[in-house]
Amino acid sequence: SFAVWLAASIFSVSPVSAQQVTTPARAYLYLDPYAARFECLIRVADVLSILGEPSAEILTPGMQRTVAEKTRAKAADWLSLKFDNQPAPKNRLTGVSVVKGSPGRTEAVGPDESVPVSEAMIGLIWEFELSAEPARMEGIQPGPRPQQIEMRWNGFVAPVVSLPVSVIMGSQSEDFNLTAQAPSSLWTNRGRVNTRTALVQLPSVPGSAHDFIKLPVATIVWVILGLVYIVRRTRRSRRVTSRTLMRWAGLVLGAVVLWPVYPLKVANPWASQVSVTPDQATTIMTSLLRNIYRAFDQRTESAVYDVLARSIRGVLLQKIYLQTASALSLDAQSSTRVQVNDLDVHIDVLQQLKKRRGFNADVQWTALGTVGHWGHQHTRVNRYIARVTVEVDDPITVALSPEGASWKITALDILEEKRL
Repeated sequence: SFAVWLAASIFSVSPVSAQQVTTPARAYLYLDPYAARFECLIRVADVLSILGEPSAEILTPGMQRTVAEKTRAKAADWLSLKFDNQPAPKNRLTGVSVVKGSPGRTEAVGPDESVPVSEAMIGLIWEFELSAEPARMEGIQPGPRPQQIEMRWNGFVAPVVSLPVSVIMGSQSEDFNLTAQAPSSLWTNRGRVNTRTALVQLPSVPGSAHDFIKLPVATIVWVILGLVYIVRRTRRSRRVTSRTLMRWAGLVLGAVVLWPVYPLKVANPWASQVSVTPDQATTIMTSLLRNIYRAFDQRTESAVYDVLARSIRGVLLQKIYLQTASALSLDAQSSTRVQVNDLDVHIDVLQQLKKRRGFNADVQWTALGTVGHWGHQHTRVNRYIARVTVEVDDPITVALSPEGASWKITALDILEEKRL
């Protein structure tokens, strides 16, 4: 439950004490919904030896930058992965940084902070894209993927002769040990984890068959073109001939035949207004917010926007994209993104819209998320107070959507945001 998560986050936080790093090199393969992230920590003292650099007691900011740059060049090809027997796409070393502490107990080093070499590690991050797949709604679950991951470490250089690796997906993990003699290992999914999270099915829009009107587009086009043709043929003579009667009969017959062809559904301007209860509004808001957070499981900006567009309408897309991306990023690293696991939503004030199909609401919600990084879990709890407008899709979207009318957020103003 949310309370258990919150209590765990409060009592699990402890500062990393200064200590001599005795833990050997350690690696973690995190499987996110649409990407894999391989993180490796190596003692700076060992990195200096690998690079052929003289040993030191203190690593100044300038030395940190130098060591990071040289390590980036040296370690670029240390790792190779295969997903389901295929080389991982876009295999790239995306991050090299100096951290202090030990695997599972790390702290970031400040931009102008010197750190003892005995307490410092070099952190390496590789990112891999898993095959893209459209986000689906609940009830249509794709199969687990990838089925197999082959890991190979090509960076065994004395004094690093072994590399313990943990494959982590949510609460599940499996450990391997790579060595210079056996530098590769195979992880098999066996249906245990699924790297795709389905979207939440939105509640249906209350209404009736009178909320929309079907326009017979093919008939309308036929009649317009037929009238133009008949008028042009008969404008010089007002006599009603048998040919003229046949043309009018053809026009009427064609209109009848084409009536069911390509009907266009549009909103009925005389339909009754949509009215929702506080409980219904809470369910709608919870579903929309969950799908907004699920959109950020995607790894490309365009894919995130595509999923966001299922919950948000119009120019609000960019605003919510930027706000949510900032809230979910960890230590300004866009690749290490918090995944929201729990939402607690409350509607304080509910007001039905006049002359529009929807409602205004003063909403409070708390989002609890976690992300694995450098061998331990970071917990983030954000609380928001916002004024939100939710409306039924515009008529054009409804006409083109096979699911029919759906809810969209059309305005959202954050009144207060707190990180707990």
